Amino acid sequence: MKKLFIIAVVIGLAVTAFAMSDLYVSGDWHYKMTVTVDTPEGVKTGEVVRGIKTSSSFLQLGGLPESSSQIDVRGEAVVINLDELGQLFGLINWDSYRELYYSFPFRSDRKKGTNTIPGIKFYNSLPIGSKAELPPEYYPQFVTFEDLDDPTSVESVDIDNLSETFGEGVELQNITIEIVDEPVSSEILAILPWLTKINANIDGTSITMSNDLSNVLHKGNFIK
Repeated sequence: MKKLFIIAVVIGLAVTAFAMSDLYVSGDWHYKMTVTVDTPEGVKTGEVVRGIKTSSSFLQLGGLPESSSQIDVRGEAVVINLDELGQLFGLINWDSYRELYYSFPFRSDRKKGTNTIPGIKFYNSLPIGSKAELPPEYYPQFVTFEDLDDPTSVESVDIDNLSETFGEGVELQNITIEIVDEPVSSEILAILPWLTKINANIDGTSITMSNDLSNVLHKGNFIK
């Protein structure tokens, strides 16, 4: 019994040492996306806090390469209330982590090295309050609803031409990303309560069978 206890302690210490070494690193970050839109009635903004969790390890066993875990994205769509003009939604997706990675590039080539041990260490080093503009090429997909109670009334929105959907004088000012110490947002269900009744596509189906936007978009584009 004593021998088993000693073995357990040794294993526990080894695991702890591994986790504290340069062989393993993890990251758990929250970032706030703020979308600012100019309208004839003034500036309108929408904010959402999203979370990212990931890890990477390097085991020099049999020449194994560095291993990165799947990146977990948590959060929901950002909503910009344009009052009588309607509401603009910036969707969330499985790869929304790029919004953080590409706003604060680890290397000049934004697409390389982000989810490695050095990359995760870099993002861990970013202080709370760090803020940057999201490059336009990494903007999320935007949509609106003709009727918020009818998911099939969803319409695609060209973020570079908001006036086409919302009228003259409406245009995007910028989208910023900020490292924050705030909880992940949980407000979308109050705006789109029908999300609680669906499990897959927002038109209520479980299989994508057409190019209709409501048949292509799914619950995970609004809440994860």
